[in-house]
Amino acid sequence: MPDWMNRIRRLAGKPSERLVRKLILLFAGLAMLIVLLLTFISYKMIERQSVESFVAGSKSNLMLVNKNIVRYFAEIDQMSTPGLQYDALIQAAECGTCDYTAQIFLENYVRSMFHSRNDIESLFFYLPSHNQYYAISKGEPGRTVRIVSDEEGRIARQKWMEMVLDRDTNRLIQTLLLDESVGYARTKDSYIAYHRVIRTLLEREPMAVLTILFSPGGRDEILRDVALAQGEQLLLADAEGRPFYWSDPAFFEQAPLTEWLADIRADEDGVLDRVLGGERYMVIGDMDQTTGWTLVKWTPYRLIYASAQKTRNVSILLGSVFVLFALLAVSLMSNAITRPLKALTRKMEAFSRGNFNVMVEVRGQDEIALLSRQFNRMVRQIEELINERYRMQLAEKNAVLKALEAELNPHFMYNALQTISTNALKKGVPEVADMVDALAGTLRYSISRRDRVLLREEIQHIERYLAIQKARFGGRLQVRFELDDRLPDVEIPKLSVQTLVENAVKHGVEKTSVPVLIRIRAWPDKLGTVIAVHDSGPGMDGEQLELLRERLARDWDDREQQGNASIGLSNLAARLKLLYGDAARLMIDSDELGTEVRILIPRGGNDGNDSGADHRG
Repeated sequence: MPDWMNRIRRLAGKPSERLVRKLILLFAGLAMLIVLLLTFISYKMIERQSVESFVAGSKSNLMLVNKNIVRYFAEIDQMSTPGLQYDALIQAAECGTCDYTAQIFLENYVRSMFHSRNDIESLFFYLPSHNQYYAISKGEPGRTVRIVSDEEGRIARQKWMEMVLDRDTNRLIQTLLLDESVGYARTKDSYIAYHRVIRTLLEREPMAVLTILFSPGGRDEILRDVALAQGEQLLLADAEGRPFYWSDPAFFEQAPLTEWLADIRADEDGVLDRVLGGERYMVIGDMDQTTGWTLVKWTPYRLIYASAQKTRNVSILLGSVFVLFALLAVSLMSNAITRPLKALTRKMEAFSRGNFNVMVEVRGQDEIALLSRQFNRMVRQIEELINERYRMQLAEKNAVLKALEAELNPHFMYNALQTISTNALKKGVPEVADMVDALAGTLRYSISRRDRVLLREEIQHIERYLAIQKARFGGRLQVRFELDDRLPDVEIPKLSVQTLVENAVKHGVEKTSVPVLIRIRAWPDKLGTVIAVHDSGPGMDGEQLELLRERLARDWDDREQQGNASIGLSNLAARLKLLYGDAARLMIDSDELGTEVRILIPRGGNDGNDSGADHRG
């Protein structure tokens, strides 16, 4: 079946149905693209708004709670100050248990301070000069004040004692979250130990050290205003970075708190982005500039983006519903649009089966009507082409017959030359016989119908051709062959080497009276096979060489503008391009030592040569 018939048959195979599918896919793709784009944009906007809203709300909330924390510890400071009882307290502390009145005063002072707040777990009043302390605790029956001797100096050796005595503020808040020792008996509910030193006014001698253990009730009441969702973490630390509250000890034990608190305090906005345990967190902190109390909140980004993701899912659901309705509408519209094509399809099917009398009825002025008119025009043109092709086939047969007749003349000449050679041998003139044999072989080689020949066949032809030329020029013509042994079966264009040799004879030997050496070389190159013909003739000057190279670089369509100059090389360059494409090359170099013309047969151009990439320098 002709190729145009196959194309018509493929075209007739339900084109309307394919068009419907394409329209549905196109509009469905556009609808889905719009939905996805709008969903993505809205998701990113809501995501950014969620972050900004969360940061603003969290910072405001942490700031208010942190102020209450500062106020909470300020109240503890105020409560622990002796105030108007300072003088009597100093005298009683100096006396200790040496006087019953002083002892009663200290017991009452300890008892009244213990009952002043509900979150006090234990209270201790240490007298360094007497190595004893007064103690009261919720864990003891009756909550009586006990006097305990510390003759071994266990309290005086506590680390916090050294720290509080060295401080100018005379007070120290010790965190008990890290299981630090207090030296006194403590309950499990205690989370901080508040220490205050009571000194004399003049000598600044420490007369007593007040230690109060607090339960976390007051602190937790304040921190309860920081609403923590599942997965969020909260930390309260002092100016030195010691934790006084953490929502999950296991979480904070693996976090570099010192580094993160330093980053929070150094950051202008107090907002960090950190990764811990494979999860990304937004870290927001608030630090009181006066006391250094810092409240930090860790929130996973998945919680911040939860609302945005929910909105995104709703958008995708609504968008999917929209796409389904769009698909239904597009299907109905596409069927309505493509229905007129079905009639055209049936006509085309009949045409593909060989019915060339079919015509489509044209209605309207739309694109389908234009397609129908074009189909009718195509049917008429194809019918005309069939008739024209039939006439061309008849003409081609006549041309073949005439070509066969034309070949009789070269064969007649070849046979005549063979007859002359035989007579020359009979007459005893072998030189004439050799020349006639060479001429006959050259003629027979030239009239063969092959476009490509083996390199060794071309070389044999060149040898016959040069035998005739030597008879003409005598000792002025010298020839040397330098052929690589790996190249005898390389295929090359017929008469390509003869063109180069003819060029060497015409422009090298004929233009000088001195002997000229023609070197014919062939070697494998990494790009293919190189064949070069060099003559030691007068050569060309630079201007002539550039003009010739320019002519060879022109397209074959411009050959009429080149005249007769170098027509053989131009023809050869055109043949190489036609046979091998741009990979083939024709190169020429010339100087006072002679002229060399090279051709490159590219690898893969049926050269049959895989012998390596030897390159002749």
